[in-house]
Amino acid sequence: MTRIFQTQFNIDLIIDLCCQKAKVKREEFMQRNRRGDIILARQVAIKIFMDNMLMTYTSVASTIGNRRYDHTSIMHHHRTVNELLSVRDERLTTLYMEVLNELKDAVKTPNNFMVHISDDEATVHRVTDFLKKEKNVFYEVLSASKPIPTL
Repeated sequence: MTRIFQTQFNIDLIIDLCCQKAKVKREEFMQRNRRGDIILARQVAIKIFMDNMLMTYTSVASTIGNRRYDHTSIMHHHRTVNELLSVRDERLTTLYMEVLNELKDAVKTPNNFMVHISDDEATVHRVTDFLKKEKNVFYEVLSASKPIPTL
């Protein structure tokens, strides 16, 4: 699983890629429409939001639906797309893999982000080792004695 940072650019990119690959207009994707190809595009976007961006059901609902969806609708779509992928539904699997392959090169990592961790030395080492492996990520380790900067 590729971790995609939750930025507005990446959210828009995922929606645009799902629309492009499913041959659906973005306006149709965002409106209340139950046409099969539009639902397929939404389900792929929901799967990517949930699994790769680690968004909550509520945040996905507000991103896609603007109050048309609640968290239970998103739960239903997520469950449905997982079932269809497990039985290898051809249309869904093809669309999902095409969008994921395009995303690998196109996603953006935020320039800076802050991670709060405990002062446990082992945890600090694990986090800094992880950050050292990431490209284009700048980080600073703050100790408990050093004040946390305000954003």
